[in-house]
Amino acid sequence: RRVHGGTMALWWTTVFGGLGAFAASSWLLLRFPLFSRKSKLGSRLVSVTSIAHRGTRLEGLPENSVAAFRFAVTQNIDLIELDVRLTRDKKVVVFHDDTLTRMCGVEKNLKEFDYSDLPPLAPSQPGFDQTSRMKEYAQHETTRIPLFSEVLAVIPPTCGLLVEIKERDATLISSTHHILTESQRLVHRTTLWFSLDSTTNTMLRRFDPNLPTVTSIKEMLLLLTLYTFGLLPFFPIKADVMGVVCDSVNYQRVRHNLKSFPDWLCRLIVKMFGGDPSPAFMHAKMNSHFRKRGIPVWCLGVNSTNALSLAFKTGACAVLTDRPEWLEATLAKKALGFGKDDFRKP
Repeated sequence: RRVHGGTMALWWTTVFGGLGAFAASSWLLLRFPLFSRKSKLGSRLVSVTSIAHRGTRLEGLPENSVAAFRFAVTQNIDLIELDVRLTRDKKVVVFHDDTLTRMCGVEKNLKEFDYSDLPPLAPSQPGFDQTSRMKEYAQHETTRIPLFSEVLAVIPPTCGLLVEIKERDATLISSTHHILTESQRLVHRTTLWFSLDSTTNTMLRRFDPNLPTVTSIKEMLLLLTLYTFGLLPFFPIKADVMGVVCDSVNYQRVRHNLKSFPDWLCRLIVKMFGGDPSPAFMHAKMNSHFRKRGIPVWCLGVNSTNALSLAFKTGACAVLTDRPEWLEATLAKKALGFGKDDFRKP
């Protein structure tokens, strides 16, 4: 019995000693990271604070239109995000949805059309003002789905660019990269590309290892889970920017973005990370850890003063908004007590 008791005591001592060593090393490495690397981001991308989502979505112009991007440029925005897809005749166009229903009123897929046959933009989404400023721009800039090359022509090469690849398609990836190369965008090191789909993100990194990427949804959830369990300091990070959601995370949104996941897993994700905004995504210590590893944290979906304040207080480096005019004016006036120069950087 004494031998058995001594063995159990040794076993428990080993277990608690190991857990204590893990907790101590996790705490230490969270503050003083072991894994750090030279950033692939150019100086202009490292200094980004304001990001215009699809040009603008809530300030009077159709999202992803030439007019929306011209408008964002006039607001002195640091970086512009857009989405690319392929038409039936393999033209790279700037468009978010796979169907034309929401933005054109046509219940068909974009891939069913050659570029010349695409219907005009006619947005009518309740709660989204995408029409009130249309008269200030040429008709073709507000009603035509633009080519990717056409959009690049109105965005200065010194302005940052974030390209979301909307399809797991090698032709789309190679064609997008070719257009970026031809436009001389890559020379200025002001461009990133990414996909919310982790498999597509892997394809992008293999195609051009030097072009920076942002986390996919699965990558973001994995990093958040690793942080929750104290494992984040021990893992390398593939993405060059950590994107975190700063608006509503609910079942409908998770189910839509993670179609391949079983329903029980989607519900578990909502239970762990749900909220408006999700408190699980907004950790000052986690964001500090990313910055110390040379990885900027960009908060996505910042369209209110509450979300903007939360992003700043938790150490975000940049915020992505559907309201670029509002964001730039709020930061310029320091209406919330801080401006663009006050955001922390890696």
